[in-house]
Amino acid sequence: MNILEFDNRLEAILVRWDNVEASIKSAELFQGKVTVPAINELRYAGRQIIRAISQSRNLADRDVYDKALYNAEQCLTNADHDIADSLVMFIGRRIDDLNARFGGLSIERAYPPYRELRSAIRECQKRLNKPEKIAKNGTSYMSH
Repeated sequence: MNILEFDNRLEAILVRWDNVEASIKSAELFQGKVTVPAINELRYAGRQIIRAISQSRNLADRDVYDKALYNAEQCLTNADHDIADSLVMFIGRRIDDLNARFGGLSIERAYPPYRELRSAIRECQKRLNKPEKIAKNGTSYMSH
């Protein structure tokens, strides 16, 4: 990887960072609280970016900075997942609260797609509660 490729990859990471930051702020405004796990992932990504930049002076040692950039990208993906997780759980709790207060039938009369919404949220919650699987190469990914 030459310096231009390194710079382009770093720029793509920073664009993703900005998008994740905006998503964190949107989730915070929606939920009325901060999504701490996502913010932690940004911290971890930042550390990896600094590691990559500090190693980039020696472009011959590609494995070190390439791994750091990969780790930063993974942290941003993890942050995205943390945001989605928190929103799904928040909406699920709100649905449970509404159900307890008004009953599903009353809500469905006022909002006919309620049953489908509730079902979709439950399906998302089930997926979030599945244990993480580890790929053969040692990287992790969420099952779908």
